[in-house]
Amino acid sequence: MRKLVILFIILLLLIIDWFEFHDFLEPKTLPEFLTGLVSIPTIILLGMDLFRRKSS
Repeated sequence: MRKLVILFIILLLLIIDWFEFHDFLEPKTLPEFLTGLVSIPTIILLGMDLFRRKSS
């Protein structure tokens, strides 16, 4: 169940980033820039947690 939640959050963040940054020529506001700045490390950390092997 945890992996499904992580996968859902990653997909949701990717969709939000796509709608936020799909036009590179459009000037970005500070909140848009900060959204991308926070979401990229979050996606990376969640992806690392998703693919981490259990060391039991």
